[in-house]
Amino acid sequence: MQTQKTSRARLTAVAVFPPNSFLENLAVRADGSILVTEILQHQLWYVPPPAEGVPAEPVPVHTFDQFTMGIVEAGPDVFYVNTSDRSPRTGRSCTGSICGTGIPASLPAPRRSWSSPAGPAG
Repeated sequence: MQTQKTSRARLTAVAVFPPNSFLENLAVRADGSILVTEILQHQLWYVPPPAEGVPAEPVPVHTFDQFTMGIVEAGPDVFYVNTSDRSPRTGRSCTGSICGTGIPASLPAPRRSWSSPAGPAG
């Protein structure tokens, strides 16, 4: 017997990106802001912490020479972005290498906020 359950999940738009954006990966910062890689335009985007019910305005912070792939937080507010010259459409590489690139852009300082008035320790 098949039963139908109603989902209690509430979907909310966090941000709206330009048409035809291909968002590859994201990392959430300590303050709730989000860093997003966009593969086709080779960009890293910053999405401010969302306000209740209002989508945030994403801001491009850097354009790379290669396709942007993954992003990872290596330490507190230290991020690595994986870039590649391998085409996602053809799988062919221009030079046969996969590279990492530093980000010469400064990100807004994270705003520290805690759900408990006593701070992170509770």
